[in-house]
Amino acid sequence: MKPQSQRAQITQKALQINNPSYPRQLKNISDPPSVLYYKGSPDSLALLERTCFAIVGSRKMSAYSKEWVFQVARELAQSGLVIVSGMALGVDAQAHRGALASGARNGQGTTRGTTIACFASSLEQEHISPRANYALAEHILTAGGLWISEYKDKMPAMQHTFPARNRIISGISVGVLIVESSLTGGTMITAAHARKQQRAVFALPGRVDYPLSRGPHALIKSGAHLVENAHDIIEVLVKKFDFRPISRSIENKNDHSHNSDSHRTRTQPEDANQQLLLRLLAKESASIDDIVRATHLSINTLMIILTQLELDGVVRDLGNKTYALAS
Repeated sequence: MKPQSQRAQITQKALQINNPSYPRQLKNISDPPSVLYYKGSPDSLALLERTCFAIVGSRKMSAYSKEWVFQVARELAQSGLVIVSGMALGVDAQAHRGALASGARNGQGTTRGTTIACFASSLEQEHISPRANYALAEHILTAGGLWISEYKDKMPAMQHTFPARNRIISGISVGVLIVESSLTGGTMITAAHARKQQRAVFALPGRVDYPLSRGPHALIKSGAHLVENAHDIIEVLVKKFDFRPISRSIENKNDHSHNSDSHRTRTQPEDANQQLLLRLLAKESASIDDIVRATHLSINTLMIILTQLELDGVVRDLGNKTYALAS
């Protein structure tokens, strides 16, 4: 479908809390919005039924976090997660961009939604902010993504609506990743909401002399999961929330929903990277470092593939970061 045709089908609709399509995760928080307003294509509401994961952080992100967030958001979206953020400048926008770059496709070969933008305003064009991100916001819609808000109309973003919005970002997600933050502000408010809602909290460590490392370091000291790559997140979600990561080839060819039994079937090694890895392991067991050297895959990509194959019973972890084919 052409972008112009897709855009013509995008309208604002309301989702009452008693509607079966209302997000179950959000409904179970202590203060869910009674109505959730959304904009998206006819099929985009299904994103709220998939496993969502939030990435939030500083508007003044470093060059390091800019690259890192993009890569991790892309790989998490490739694993099947829907990336949620708040469309702010900096980390939020970069998380949306990484998800959009994941290349996720549905069974008809068209773009599959990979990200949800949660706004602190109503969803009319004139209230979408920051204006510098409006083209990105539009791209989310035409790429099959979703805009959501608890405000019906004529509501600009205001000081008090941002903290309220942040409870929705964490509320629809199984976990929240914090990237660069001071000890106070909206990012840490989102982390506090996540903990109150019993979501998994993750944090990217930074330089000890960098002011925006203080928030993530404080969270890690108080029990947040320290994150170095996408696999660190996926591993926790698999154990705590029974998340079933999918390979890119499966998503492209079959477009299974996360709740379908077909995700639990044995992965077929149709992906070129999977074939490369399996040929290597067919010879002998290998450590992560050996596999990276032999395949030239990034550690994030490799760990997503290994996690999927291990869940499907194709490979097994021998310990000490060494893997072998399952017997």
